[in-house]
This record gives sequence, C-alpha cells and structure tokens, in this order.
Amino acid sequence: MITGVLRITEVEGGAVYLEAADGTRYEPRWPAGWRVDRATGALSGPDGQAGNRVTVRGEIASDLASVRQIGAILDVSEVVAVGWR
Repeated sequence: MITGVLRITEVEGGAVYLEAADGTRYEPRWPAGWRVDRATGALSGPDGQAGNRVTVRGEIASDLASVRQIGAILDVSEVVAVGWR
C-alpha cells in the first residue's frame, strides 16, 4: 500500500503525480471510475468520494515508460482511502 498526496506539475501541460511520505513520486493510472481534477488535484471516485490524500494498492508497471518522467508508473488496482490533507 502507498499513502501520499496528489500534486500537480507543469510538465507536459499539467501532470498529476502521487508523492509518498518518503518523497517517492509515482505516476498513477487509476482504476475505472476514478478521475483527477487537474485544477484542484483532487481525486474523485464513483461513490462521490473526493480528496487529495490517498491510500492505494497497486503495482509498478516496469514494462512502461512515460514521457513525463516524474516517477514510476503505478497501476492502481484499488483506492483504499481518499480524503483531504
């Protein structure tokens, strides 16, 4: 599990990344039904949950690369918790 805060960078026109407590950055790929508002950095879910602090389960997609190069691509399999920092 990874817990962190969603942040926005100006790279490639505004990319969202997840920054863990230890400073590690991930580029998350969200499961169906989850979206990030690029203006606020808030993640919202299918049941109305929203926030910028998240706990997720997933795996690093070691076979993928990103042009943004912010961090490892994280295939999120489950959003465990979402709330506000």
